[in-house]
Amino acid sequence: MANQTSESPPEKQEAVTAEKPLKHEPNNEKRRVDPTILVALIGAIGTIIVALLNSSLIEKWLLSDPTPTLTMTVSPNTPWLLEYSTATPIVIQATHTWETPAAPPTFTPTADSTPATAGHQMSVVLQSSLDEGKAPLKVNFDARESFVTFADGGTSVCGMNRFCSYDFEVYCNSKFIKRMSNNDGLLSYNFGAKGIYFVSVYVCRGEVCDDDGVTVDVK
Repeated sequence: MANQTSESPPEKQEAVTAEKPLKHEPNNEKRRVDPTILVALIGAIGTIIVALLNSSLIEKWLLSDPTPTLTMTVSPNTPWLLEYSTATPIVIQATHTWETPAAPPTFTPTADSTPATAGHQMSVVLQSSLDEGKAPLKVNFDARESFVTFADGGTSVCGMNRFCSYDFEVYCNSKFIKRMSNNDGLLSYNFGAKGIYFVSVYVCRGEVCDDDGVTVDVK
C-alpha cells in the first residue's frame, strides 16, 4: 500500500498543460519605432508629392487639352488661310479685301446666234389645238417647231433655244383684231364670238424670217 503512488495518467497531464498555456509578457522593446526614421520617411514622402505636383504629367492628367486657335483670312483673289495654334481657345478672324470689280465682258454675237442671211431659210410650223368649235372657244397655238436651214445644210429648231422671235396676229372675217409678240412661240387665245378666224405667226431668227397661219371656225 505504501508503494502505490497516486499519479495522473499522462493523457490527463497533457490536457491540463494545453488548457493553461504559459503567459509571456509583451516585449515592448520590439514595437518601438525610431523617431529619426519616422521623420525621414515623412520628409521623403513630402518630397515625392511636391515633385509630382510640379511635374507636367499632372497637368496632362488633370487639365484638358487646350483648344486650337484658328485664324482665317479671306480675300476674293486668294484662297482662305487658316493659322493653327493650341495655346488659347478658338478665335476666328475674318479679313475681307475688296477690290473694284472689273468691267463686265462685252458680248460678241457668234455665228450661231446671229447667222448670216445668205443661203439661210426660215421654215415656219404653226400648230393649233383646235380648228373649230362653239363659242366661246379657247385654242392653243404652238410655233416652236419652226426651224432655220443654213447654207451648209444644217438646221436649227427655234424651240431648242430662244433665238427666235414670234409675232402672232388674229383676224376675223379678214379684219385685223389683235397682235401679240413673245420669245417662247406659244399663244393661248379665247374666241368669244362666231366667225372665221385666221391666226398667223411671223417668225424671225436674226434677219431670216417667214410666216404661216391656220384657220379656226368658231360656230
